[in-house]
Amino acid sequence: MVGKPPLLRVKDLSHNFGGLQALFGVSFDIVPGDTIGVIGPNDAGKTTLFAILSGFLALAVSAFCTALMGAFYAHYVHFLNPDSAFDGSWSVMPIVASLFGGMGTLTGPSFGALLITCLDEFVFKYFFETGHKLFFGLLLAIVIVWAPAGLLGNRLKGDHGLTLNTKTEREGFEPSVN
Repeated sequence: MVGKPPLLRVKDLSHNFGGLQALFGVSFDIVPGDTIGVIGPNDAGKTTLFAILSGFLALAVSAFCTALMGAFYAHYVHFLNPDSAFDGSWSVMPIVASLFGGMGTLTGPSFGALLITCLDEFVFKYFFETGHKLFFGLLLAIVIVWAPAGLLGNRLKGDHGLTLNTKTEREGFEPSVN
């Protein structure tokens, strides 16, 4: 396996919680065929490392914001109609917003949610009372084809020391423009 590019490269990863330094200068490569173990005493930062690598922090912040906005919405309308509260679009639209804005940062899905909500409330529902979700499908198809990383993609993503090689990069695939 010598000479193969790593699937995951972590370089100088650091994280702190206020004044507590949980991780400092963590670096490693994972290449195909490697078996990696992370050992250390309690409170050494093992869970923090895996939480950062898995994106758990973004998931927790997203869940908190969703719950908070849901509480505000329920308080604002004073009644939740079961047909609208359990509509499938409540599950699909956050995913569409994340894909639309670009995943990997909190800014991308937030931008996507703001853009999708504004388009839905002020443009599509106003001009097209029925079938306005069709335009989201078309927009999503356009974004997936022409901007697969989302509209913001990696533009706002800072270098956190994480690099993930995709399959095409590992195999040396070079897209051609015809």
